[in-house]
Amino acid sequence: MVSYVASAFKNIRDIKGLTQEELAEALGVTAGHVGMIEQGRAKPSYEVMDKLVNEYGVDANLFFRSEVLDDKTVGVAFINSIRSMSPQFKGFIKLYSQHMDQLSIELRELEGISDE
Repeated sequence: MVSYVASAFKNIRDIKGLTQEELAEALGVTAGHVGMIEQGRAKPSYEVMDKLVNEYGVDANLFFRSEVLDDKTVGVAFINSIRSMSPQFKGFIKLYSQHMDQLSIELRELEGISDE
């Protein structure tokens, strides 16, 4: 069973569509280190978690849970959550996911944050 930190790290990378190499470069670590974190063989430093939170807008609470979950458990919980949503909320989630990149750019512009 993999720790929640390890599962969360891999799920975040998958959701963002990044390779281990791309994430490693953004976080200032090696791809091997990212792989070890995802396998539960290494723990990310505070600095690495802070970069992940700030660089990708990740909720820091994902890393501070006491339960241990594997990818299958997380996936089942996510699917069950979606199944219990109202049709209107499911539509909102679908629309949001289709436009997430553009919304992120617009939000960053409103907040005066530059990608440069």
